[in-house]
Amino acid sequence: MVRRLNKLKVQRIEIYVKSKLLGKEVKIYAPYANSISEFSIYNQKLTSVDVRNAVELEELDLASNELSSLDVSKNTKLDYLDFSENKIKQSASNAILNALPKRTNDDKGEVWVFYNKDGREQNEMPNQQAIDAAMAKFWSVNHQGGDEKSTSTSPKKSLERK
Repeated sequence: MVRRLNKLKVQRIEIYVKSKLLGKEVKIYAPYANSISEFSIYNQKLTSVDVRNAVELEELDLASNELSSLDVSKNTKLDYLDFSENKIKQSASNAILNALPKRTNDDKGEVWVFYNKDGREQNEMPNQQAIDAAMAKFWSVNHQGGDEKSTSTSPKKSLERK
């Protein structure tokens, strides 16, 4: 939707969020598409999020919710994603990793798929083929379970969650 605002054309983008805490779907409007480069909603019992219109998104943190899927196919600038501690089955995890945008060797992306340090993780690990596809696009695929140290399928500067 394009609106006239102070004689300037402004494109409004929408992000849709559905949460069990709120009990309803909430639309988040951003007056300037370029203004959303980071989006973080964690531990809010979100059941769905639609970020396809946020094409300038670089960092997305949706950890500790109740998501069963996520579409990042339109987020071509994404370089950090945390969807750990949700309810994402292996097929949906595979789809997320396959949809990640291509990065470069000098500007790798980082994705957290599984973080079970406190026993709340309900995600299923993606298969090796999806992990390999993400790595081929210069993404570090990170996971941690129980008392084990964080592991990455690709060398990365840090294995600390943001």
